[in-house]
Amino acid sequence: MSFVLQFRRLFSVFAQEESGSAILPGFSFAPSEQSRRLMTRHQLLFRARPGGCEVYYRLNPLAADPLLGRISNRVRFTLCMALGEHAFFARYEPDLDAETGPQLYLDNLTAAGAIQPLTEQSLSAGTVVQRADAVKVVPQLFFAPAESGSAGGATRFIVRDKFDPATVVLEAPIDAGPGVTQTLTRIDLSGHSPGPYTLETDATGATVRAIYADNALAGAKILGLVDIYWETPQDTTAPGGVAYLIRFRRR
Repeated sequence: MSFVLQFRRLFSVFAQEESGSAILPGFSFAPSEQSRRLMTRHQLLFRARPGGCEVYYRLNPLAADPLLGRISNRVRFTLCMALGEHAFFARYEPDLDAETGPQLYLDNLTAAGAIQPLTEQSLSAGTVVQRADAVKVVPQLFFAPAESGSAGGATRFIVRDKFDPATVVLEAPIDAGPGVTQTLTRIDLSGHSPGPYTLETDATGATVRAIYADNALAGAKILGLVDIYWETPQDTTAPGGVAYLIRFRRR
């Protein structure tokens, strides 16, 4: 007896213009190597599309449990986002720079770290991508610059959990000798899980910056990262899967 595996869409991610439903074809997505292995483990099929991607799960209709590679606890699929259109940000917001972070980080979590309702399509902090979605992708061991020696100046760096700011992950003292105003401080997150964090100093009015610490992704030629979290069996998803959108606003 022969049979054919069934494929059903689990989720899709597409870049789209805010006004209307036009897909922005200059974007491309690919799973990180770790996520590619995770998808294989859970019998998921990744398909790149113009301006986005789709991920499918598999069913064997003749098996006692038709769902292959069942997901039963929280997993994270990291997608690397690239942009092939160099003049894109001349026409679309936001402005990305060293102050905000030169890349973007998007996910399907609430501000508190819970997976957002499956009816919520937006992966950005607001309805469109903005400076609040900016990030800097760094290795898990890096050096952070700071100014010191002035009144109210910084004495230490503080790394916090992105989704639980009250949780301090790491503190690193800023070692500045007499007369030194610019320092580099060693930030070592190698003992912590790769992923998103915030970085700040204890200086008065210090800016809180978003970082994504991952040795495998630091230095990659990417515009940003998309994290899709999943924690329920694939076949509990509504027909057609979840359609996630990354919306950009024209200037």
